[in-house]
Amino acid sequence: MAGRLLLSGWSAGGHLTAMALGHPRVAAGLAISGIFELGPLWDTFLNERLRLTDAEIATLSPLRLPPVPQPLAIAYGTAELPPLVNDSGALRAHRSRSHAPGALLPVPSANHFTVVHELARAEGAITRIALSMLP
Repeated sequence: MAGRLLLSGWSAGGHLTAMALGHPRVAAGLAISGIFELGPLWDTFLNERLRLTDAEIATLSPLRLPPVPQPLAIAYGTAELPPLVNDSGALRAHRSRSHAPGALLPVPSANHFTVVHELARAEGAITRIALSMLP
């Protein structure tokens, strides 16, 4: 459909990509190293700044929401922190149960900060998947 976009983001942007996937202008999404379940942040230093309520955690965690049908590729580095690796796999599994399309793309040896280097390379795994998803 003309005028629809491939939406992508990294880290918090990956989370926002998953949240905005249902927008009418979004044809597909590419979430890179996102945080898809906010519950574990409740008792951390991050929530001292964010001040998320229980209701916000429930409504702003993609893993707690019904999947939308637009394709969502989920990329993460295999050297990420375990919660980020787990969230990526859990979101793909959550979407699979509803037959929502999209690939899970582990980037070997990449961590939270180096995973985006795959976008700087024309032959990078994330670049290739992004190009394949263009509307």
